[in-house]
Amino acid sequence: MRRKTKTVSSRISAETIMELRFLKRELGVNQSVVIQSAIHHFYQETKAKKPGFTRYELFEKTGFLGTVRAEEDLSETYKEKPLINISIV
Repeated sequence: MRRKTKTVSSRISAETIMELRFLKRELGVNQSVVIQSAIHHFYQETKAKKPGFTRYELFEKTGFLGTVRAEEDLSETYKEKPLINISIV
């Protein structure tokens, strides 16, 4: 089933047009995808700042949640051993 879409008309500066063209080229997508992605990202970021979110939920929603596997005494031996197995969840 296809989602209904609506056409939105908006005035944007010449600089923003250049940025939009750059993103279209770099990402290989059309103008609608760039604009929809930007709105979705801005929406998620704004919604995450609303009161009521735990710190974990805030980090999870903004994409800044990760883990590091390292020695237990890393604070004492961080210069001796490099970090390994860094993964972002």
